[in-house]
Amino acid sequence: MTERPPADGELARDAASMARGSAIVFAGGLVDRGLRWLTGWALSWWLGPAGLGLYQTAVKLVTSITAFSPLGLDSGIVYFVARYRAAGDRAREKGVLQLGLGLSLVSGLLVAAGLFLATWAPGWDASSGVRAAVRLGAPAVALWTPLLFFVGALRAVKDMRASALAYQLSLPVALLTGVIVLVGGLGLGLTGALVAFVGSLAVSLAVAARLAWAHHGPLLRDRGVRAVRQARALLGFSLPQSLTAAAFKLNLAMDVLMLAWLSDSEQVGLYFVATSLASIGSVPGNAIITMFNPVISELVYAGETRRLDALLKVVTRWLVILALPFYLVLALAPGAVLALYDRAYAVAAGPLVVLALGQVVHTACLPASQLIPMSGRSLLNLVNGLVALGLNVALNALLIPRLGSLGAALATGGTLAAWSLWRVAEVWWLLRCFPFDRRAAGLVALGAAGAAGVAVAAAGWGRLAGALLLAGLLVGVAWWRRTPEDDAVLGRILARIGRRFRGQRRR
Repeated sequence: MTERPPADGELARDAASMARGSAIVFAGGLVDRGLRWLTGWALSWWLGPAGLGLYQTAVKLVTSITAFSPLGLDSGIVYFVARYRAAGDRAREKGVLQLGLGLSLVSGLLVAAGLFLATWAPGWDASSGVRAAVRLGAPAVALWTPLLFFVGALRAVKDMRASALAYQLSLPVALLTGVIVLVGGLGLGLTGALVAFVGSLAVSLAVAARLAWAHHGPLLRDRGVRAVRQARALLGFSLPQSLTAAAFKLNLAMDVLMLAWLSDSEQVGLYFVATSLASIGSVPGNAIITMFNPVISELVYAGETRRLDALLKVVTRWLVILALPFYLVLALAPGAVLALYDRAYAVAAGPLVVLALGQVVHTACLPASQLIPMSGRSLLNLVNGLVALGLNVALNALLIPRLGSLGAALATGGTLAAWSLWRVAEVWWLLRCFPFDRRAAGLVALGAAGAAGVAVAAAGWGRLAGALLLAGLLVGVAWWRRTPEDDAVLGRILARIGRRFRGQRRR
């Protein structure tokens, strides 16, 4: 039977529903990234490039390990709970929650202990300070692993408000507070920064557990529902996801880890400034895919790929509108942005431009790439991640000795772009879904042409002015060429703002 096209108004309703959840995560993401940037900015002054490099090396290593330690259960809980709730299968929903929570707690403790014990192995350069930094950061794995599970449990029921509160607000607020008190106030330096890092995860875990229990506690306490635990099905999906997540995070961390290995902590600290700025532009993408993932699972399960393809185009277009102006400013005026830091960090301008260009491609393709794992093709997703990781390692090993931090940026930016584009091709081949319509492609082409013109015609602070004007032009064109689906999204957002404003006036 031929699948029907989306009915009139159906796509607008889908887009509006996506906007409601994504706007919450987007707002939380802006606060999250803003607070994280402020924390990194403060540490760049208080620790200096070398101390900042040691802190970032320890954090990146912990982050990479926590991609594997949850065993992919943070993704598995979204995938299975969304399906079981849609089918009304409370027995399997209860079973997957119990099994996932238990495995997350045990895995986190074991991996944290393993990391701490690994620092006693030969091969660590004690004089560099990296071993001591990793020992201080190792307990974070035991906290971060169940935290990711609880956040996944919140996202599985589409409670993006609670997810943002637990992960995007509590965590960076606690981290910034700890850094101000321990590093800025008490002068504890690197030790204080890492203690603040671990403590912030403890605070976030407590908040996430409390919020997740509010949703899932009634089912878990209900003795009338006998849990059906299917470990093979859960781990069969989740373990490849964990390897894929590890490959993805290693791709993002490989530049820092290999710089620490092939160079020194000062170079890592300088390079971190570029990566922290480039990562701010990922906020819209993270917000949208957080809400998009369970929708993908539901539509693929229902066989509605034409509806999924239509929604994918709307999601991608909005992501381009939100992210492209920011990356244009980074790519065209890196010096103006880096003026916020000490002069020692000015050398990060080259890597910042390269990373911004790579992130543009990655961000624009991000919604399409999620169709691979959330349609159940976790093994293909794993293969993609491992191939990208191999490419990234090879490029870093080739370019860092020759070009230093610029080589690391070229390796990471190039890998992200290539990885994103070949996954778009796979999605088209497997599902006949393609992320770019004429409007999105036109915005990208206009941005590229305008950026080339500004780069040739202006210099210094003039490029910043040109970049801001170009960003405004892109937003104006997007507004002029908006669709009914866009109006549905805007109407949902404006209605929420109006309700908030009226509520404040009544108070």
